[in-house]
Amino acid sequence: LFAALGVAGLWLWFGSGIANGKKVHGTAGFTLGEVLGLAGGFYACPLAVVLYLTTSGLFLTKPCTSHCLKVSLLSLNLLIFIGLAAFGAFLAKDVLRCALIFCAADSVVTMNGYYGSLGLALLLPTFVLSLSSLVTLVRTLSNPMRKEAEDEEQDCWASEDDEMSSEGSGSTSSASQSDANLKHGGRRARSWRRLARRRERCRKFAGLMMAVVVLPLLLLLTALLPNSFQKFEPHALARNMADSVPTAEFPDAWMVTWKVKLSDEVILKFFPDTLIFYGFLEGLALVAVASSLCPKLQRQWGRDLAWGYTVGEGLALGALAAMLVLWLTYWLHDHNFHSGTKPGLNTLTERVARTFGLTASLFLALALLPASKKSLWLSALGISWERGIWVHRAMGFASIVCMALHVLTFWIRYAQLAPSGDAFIVPPFYQKGPSSVAKYDNFTISVAMLVGFPSLLFFGVFAPLVRHTRWELFKYTHYMFLVLIPMVLMHGQNAWYFMIGGVAFWLVDIGIRQSSASSFVRILSAKAHHVEGGVTELRLNAASGEFGQFAWINVPAVSTLEWHPFSIASAPQDGPVRLFIKSMGTGTWTQRLLELVEERGRDIAVNSTDHTAFHPAFRSHDALLLLAGGIGITGVLSSFRALALAAESGTSPGASGLGRLKFVQLVWSVRSRALLDLAAASLRECVDAAAAREAETGVQFSVKAFVTRDEGDLGELFDGVAVSRGRPSWDWIYGKLCDASGKDPSILVQACGPVSFVESADSATSKYNSKRRQIVFESKAFRF
Repeated sequence: LFAALGVAGLWLWFGSGIANGKKVHGTAGFTLGEVLGLAGGFYACPLAVVLYLTTSGLFLTKPCTSHCLKVSLLSLNLLIFIGLAAFGAFLAKDVLRCALIFCAADSVVTMNGYYGSLGLALLLPTFVLSLSSLVTLVRTLSNPMRKEAEDEEQDCWASEDDEMSSEGSGSTSSASQSDANLKHGGRRARSWRRLARRRERCRKFAGLMMAVVVLPLLLLLTALLPNSFQKFEPHALARNMADSVPTAEFPDAWMVTWKVKLSDEVILKFFPDTLIFYGFLEGLALVAVASSLCPKLQRQWGRDLAWGYTVGEGLALGALAAMLVLWLTYWLHDHNFHSGTKPGLNTLTERVARTFGLTASLFLALALLPASKKSLWLSALGISWERGIWVHRAMGFASIVCMALHVLTFWIRYAQLAPSGDAFIVPPFYQKGPSSVAKYDNFTISVAMLVGFPSLLFFGVFAPLVRHTRWELFKYTHYMFLVLIPMVLMHGQNAWYFMIGGVAFWLVDIGIRQSSASSFVRILSAKAHHVEGGVTELRLNAASGEFGQFAWINVPAVSTLEWHPFSIASAPQDGPVRLFIKSMGTGTWTQRLLELVEERGRDIAVNSTDHTAFHPAFRSHDALLLLAGGIGITGVLSSFRALALAAESGTSPGASGLGRLKFVQLVWSVRSRALLDLAAASLRECVDAAAAREAETGVQFSVKAFVTRDEGDLGELFDGVAVSRGRPSWDWIYGKLCDASGKDPSILVQACGPVSFVESADSATSKYNSKRRQIVFESKAFRF
């Protein structure tokens, strides 16, 4: 239904005079109905795609869906996306024939660039979705070939689960589980070390690719291609490449366009705004490369600066501020809007209004870069998606503010033109000069209002209110960006210069995620623990490749559409993924999961996407301090286990893969003593395993436990590790670890737990660093 509405709206628009090249002189070339049709297409087409992908995903992830039906549905998806990609290629056939940059000046003049632009906009996403559907189809077809191997692996892991069923009830069960884990730990530890080295190589490669290939290529495209979608037809493309653009800036401009003449047909035009933007990104990429090649430099970036920011964050914010100063200077002082042909439009009010709009496009482009879970940017900078999501929120908020200011200042401009100017009629009237009598033919203004005003309400008001309380509602309404971004690309003359990279990264990311979320995983064991409101423990027949990861899981029996992220508590050496999921109260998704496990046990279907990971640079530090508050133990237990088992399998500091580490300490603070029993056996195994090789590796592992509210007998966590009453003293803990680590040590602190817990540890770190500056703090708690 929505697809039909979208196609009908676009069909109505392409019947307008301005779209089909039959515009009558002295008229706008479009009517209110035709603009509503275009806006309806902008809304309905993305909504149709989201609904279709969501519906097909529901069938693909349901365990009751037969293999034949899955193959049929994936084949249908592939045919639909290939058909849409072919249609997009047909619309853009004129510009594709000359590959955009090889169009001849004597090319046949087509009516306009609307069809070419629409074709390219349709071709790019459907091509990516076609590839992801093909990959998913091939994986699904190959599943029967792997089924026997998977069943054998499941039987092996299930037998280990029988030993775990009595975990914590006696030393015999703990010892048998330890023997089972350590039997395979050496092989898995070697695999994990190889993966860590490969990740470091990938980071260096990603940084070099961004600095040497991707960013220069994008800058070159902006120097070759026009800024307006209306010029994406062969004749206009050739004229643009041969045009020297003599009037882009005022004569007294401080920054001017750099023109490089390659031939009479090709003149590269490096505009100041593109040089400012890509110069900023190039600087970040070069810093990322330098950090990956020099661990000492990376440690310096991670040191505290002020107000909770690290040195690296402070330098990045400083570079951003410098970029904004240059950006605003160029648009407010240097740039000659309308190439000097309409001096009456270059008033102060209009320059400010247009600058707000251009700055909104800039911030939106920056907001897109960290939005992709799998991106060259994240790999190059050595950070994970959830650690960079705050940048997405900040840039998105700045973009919304600039959009609102863009609208408000243009309202002021329209008021200055009264009674001629009117911002709300379609087509709008905008007086270009004293003799201007025609309606303004910029239809993008009307579409921008129909899309922009709802977007301001969605992202500026609604989204912040429901982000923490109604996550699913926030996530699905967030798809409004699929309407907003095409509108910005159409309305903003040069918006694609800055947004093309972020859009491309996001399309690749969505293709990867679409192909990786089409199968369910089996539950090896499921338990309900009645501690601190209830905790569900799940073991899944899926393996994690790195420690510190979290998995997005979906349980159709609880909710068909909801996906939730949970930290993985097992190490890569352990094999099956282990999750501890705390109930958040009556009526919540986690409470319904707890009740379902109590009722059905492990007879539950679970879907899981590829795991996402924090990437701690522990190898360049002398000590690692892991802080856990309550169920936050899941965020650091994986790291503690992985490093302990790696140390157990090593015969020397270099062989263990732990780099400079000398101390690894875990501090766990809980409200009730019973919660400690969930991971007591696992922690004991880690300490015993690492202690067996401490003389060879030189790395000491230790655990400290604190109970804040329980008044009963606390006893020991395990042999030799007492449970203390009260809250941990961060100054004492930091001081002891710094003193034990030697002269001028570098200590990495990672904290996961309630917001107050993490903030108190962070505050103590800042105070301690004001004197000795030895501690790098990272929060592993994430709130999207």
